[in-house]
Amino acid sequence: MERDAPRSVPGRLALARPSAALATALLVLLVSTLAGLALPGNASAGKTQELMFQDDAQLLGRDLGTQLGLLDELESLGVDSIHAIVYWKRHLADPEARRRPSGSGADPRSAHYTAEKWDLLDSLVRETRRRGMQLLLTPAAASTKGSIGLPRWARRGDGSPNTRHAQRFFQAVARRYYGSYTDEDGGRLPPVRRWSFWNEPNQAGWIVPQYKRVRGKRIAWSPVVYRDLYRRGLKALRSAGHRSSRVYLGETAPLGDPRNRTGTRSAMPPGLFIRELACADRRLRRYRGREASRRKGCRGFRRSHLKAHGFNHHFYTKGRGQPAVFNPRNRDWFPIYAQRRLTRLLDRLASRGRMYRRLRVYNTEFGFQSRPPDSKSGVRLNQQAQYENESEYISYRAGRIRSFTHYLMIDDPCVISSRQCLGFQTGLKFIDGRAKPAFAAFAMPIVVRRTSRSNKVRVWGSALRRRRGAATELLKNGRVVRRFVPGNTRGYFDIKVTGRRTDRYQLRDLATGFASRVARASSRRIL
Repeated sequence: MERDAPRSVPGRLALARPSAALATALLVLLVSTLAGLALPGNASAGKTQELMFQDDAQLLGRDLGTQLGLLDELESLGVDSIHAIVYWKRHLADPEARRRPSGSGADPRSAHYTAEKWDLLDSLVRETRRRGMQLLLTPAAASTKGSIGLPRWARRGDGSPNTRHAQRFFQAVARRYYGSYTDEDGGRLPPVRRWSFWNEPNQAGWIVPQYKRVRGKRIAWSPVVYRDLYRRGLKALRSAGHRSSRVYLGETAPLGDPRNRTGTRSAMPPGLFIRELACADRRLRRYRGREASRRKGCRGFRRSHLKAHGFNHHFYTKGRGQPAVFNPRNRDWFPIYAQRRLTRLLDRLASRGRMYRRLRVYNTEFGFQSRPPDSKSGVRLNQQAQYENESEYISYRAGRIRSFTHYLMIDDPCVISSRQCLGFQTGLKFIDGRAKPAFAAFAMPIVVRRTSRSNKVRVWGSALRRRRGAATELLKNGRVVRRFVPGNTRGYFDIKVTGRRTDRYQLRDLATGFASRVARASSRRIL
């Protein structure tokens, strides 16, 4: 091993004491000054995308110890926000009841619910607030059976959710987290100020049917259902007093099959879904007459029906698609590389009065399946780490994408069926807790790009914990070539150094010794 080669620090971060970190930073500044090394400037100081994380299984599906342990770890990684789905059935007193319980579903203290089933969510609200993290809650239910599915009494004959009952559930959650609610133990719950309603509404796993025959014509039906759900969500927040809360449209899935005839499988392309949500045809003209009457809510539609502070989207790629090159022909697909298609569509709809102008776009669920354990759909472990970093760089460069998110710290259990793992294997760690290379990639991203000069490369990345002032060093082939302190508010930097295509680069945090993945100069154009 070469003298300056960084040590590997898998799993949890072991942060140094503040005094040691401060001394190291001062030493780096002194060494940098004496050596005449150029520090990265503030050219990218406007790049302030937030770092978000989602892992409902660990944060809301286990126990209090698991939740607190993961929140501590996410705090050490510099995560700004948590996205969590509030599953309807998991809070019901009798999740399998065939008839609607007595009492008001809009009251979290009613016979609909059990006090103990709110405990983990109450804790998540309190603990994120205590750590200075923001929390985005998404009340939802899947169209499938099981603990995350719709209550039987809230399912219509065609499988879609009864939106009146859903509104009462939204009200119960909104009232509980308004900011003045006292829980069953006598403690006051802090407010939640960020909301979205339903998850991946253009995906048949969450709303069925996706398509439906109305008056002899097959139309996109999930936008009709979701538009009603969203409007009822807005009413629920208003009735609970959430005057200053921020509400987001979407949570849409990135791909879809336009040839899906039954409406009970696959997903609807998000471009089609969004146009139909705004009651607009393929040419973005508003529906009139018979076409408007086929689509409930399109007669008298106004953009205020979709009032929002932003649009949330899940920028996954397809299968093993590389984020920097996966540019599908279907113009209604919006993976991470084609993110401009989404912002362009939103802007064009806004110019026609169908949505509000310059909606901010948030990536609220994202990741790559790894192989192992997913031998059919996953990418190799080092590729997962590389694609994670390239995707964050694309998001960073995009401007309109205001957040970068990772989905899952721990892989879902891998139940083998047809040679494919069921569930998500996008975790930064295996199910036994061992860190994948993606853990270091998420903690300290690095991307190396070629330049027009054969002896120069550009290195983009972030300091550990995405923070300003963290003393960092860049290594080439195991030896230190630059030490610096990023000035960007989120710790991002973009510097040019002398190097060849075959060189290997790595970042290291001076305070802890934590090292990034090893990266080579990419031969692909990355936005």
